[in-house]
Amino acid sequence: MYESAYRIKSALTVMLFITASLACLQVVYAKQQKTEKALQLSEVIDNIVRHYPSLDVAAIEIQRARQEFAKVESQLGWVLSARAGMSRDLSFIDSPTDRYAAGVGVGRTFESGSSIELSGAYSHDDSDATISPLLPNPVERTDLDLKYRIPFAQGKDNPQYAAGLLTARSGLSLQEANQRLLVDNLIQQSMLLYYDLLFTHIRIKDAQRAIDRAQRLMVFIDKNRKLGLSEKKDILRVESQLKRQVAQFDSLQVVWYQQRTELNRLMGLPPNQELIPAVSHAVNIDVSEYQKILETVYRRNPELNLQRSQLELAAAEIALAKDEKRDQLDLILSVGNRNVSGDVLAGSVDDNEVVGAAQLEYRYSFDKQGFDANLYQAMLQKEKAEKEIKRIEDDLRYQVDSLLAQVSANKRAVKSNLAHYKVEQQKIEEAFARYKQGRATTNELIDFEESLQVSYLLHQNQKVTLSRSIANLSLLMGLLWDESTLNNRVEALSSGGERQ
Repeated sequence: MYESAYRIKSALTVMLFITASLACLQVVYAKQQKTEKALQLSEVIDNIVRHYPSLDVAAIEIQRARQEFAKVESQLGWVLSARAGMSRDLSFIDSPTDRYAAGVGVGRTFESGSSIELSGAYSHDDSDATISPLLPNPVERTDLDLKYRIPFAQGKDNPQYAAGLLTARSGLSLQEANQRLLVDNLIQQSMLLYYDLLFTHIRIKDAQRAIDRAQRLMVFIDKNRKLGLSEKKDILRVESQLKRQVAQFDSLQVVWYQQRTELNRLMGLPPNQELIPAVSHAVNIDVSEYQKILETVYRRNPELNLQRSQLELAAAEIALAKDEKRDQLDLILSVGNRNVSGDVLAGSVDDNEVVGAAQLEYRYSFDKQGFDANLYQAMLQKEKAEKEIKRIEDDLRYQVDSLLAQVSANKRAVKSNLAHYKVEQQKIEEAFARYKQGRATTNELIDFEESLQVSYLLHQNQKVTLSRSIANLSLLMGLLWDESTLNNRVEALSSGGERQ
């Protein structure tokens, strides 16, 4: 009898020590919660988009893509050319001749494919002999020409320029889509981590409540022990329940610290920065507007935009390949002035004459094998992009259908699990009341406690799942984060580069 009493006293001493320790832990944890503001998913995403280092690399790629427009526009710019030189050679009468020549020209190509060129040339010839005393020697010649070339076949409408602009636009769209795809992947990763952290937080709070209920039961057990109504098995069962909840609380804390550190890393915050996640359904989506939702997803999806950019690139390649396969037929109109001056035996000569011409140039390539191969490759690229677009649209449609069905089912599950949880609360409160009167057993209370914990976690899990489904749908629709934040990073990068 004395041994049994000693064991009971030892067990109660252990339980009281555990109770005091847990009380301290709960006070510390409660203080942390009071000093920390609940961190919404939108704030997590905003921090990631603003601070994640890899996005600067994507911003650099966008800046590089923007420079392609300047390169394409330069095709229509004015081009200056110049030449100068001297030589000693034989003239057409085999007389040694010293020659000095220089020339300059300026020209440009228009969007229509036509081109204009203004050129001038000067030469000075000094020959050792001349075939006639009426011909000046030395002689100076000055030529001035204005030429205008009009393509009727190859080069018409300047396909190089048009394809260059299209390539630049698709290249920029490609990099922007890559950037948004990178952000979406980061957000999906952070969402998984955030909701895991949220559920860990919920389980920690539930473990705290379970500890509180176990402590309350210990008070009843102690009163009944003094009245001789509690048996050793009751004390051991409660002690086991309490230790299990303590062990669960400690284990969840380990998981919490790990998940919190990883989420802080994504947000660029200190590893030990405390945070409190929260269930949120802030984004308002009308699930009945299925077609509107689907169109929004199609318009915004980065993978689809990547393939649309590939389709535009293929269209540019097709246009170039078709133009290269065409024959060349150009009309060249020119007008100019010729001036010849120099000394003759009878005095000097200074002749000036206005000249003009119109001519056709034609070129035909007999071997078109290479042109056909380029065109076929571009057509295959176009077909591949179209098939990818169809596949991605089908996948997105199934994904949207699944998420909408999940949201509807989750809402019903939240309501039904809440009703179940409320009943379990009533059951355990009623059981405690009966236990005070000696009409309920310890085992019954512990069983009800476990049922209450299961129902609570099921209810909270459905709330988290609902929030996750809405967030996934919002991400597909582009409602979960402000895409202008990326543009701000690109502009900030651009401003920094200009200052340098």
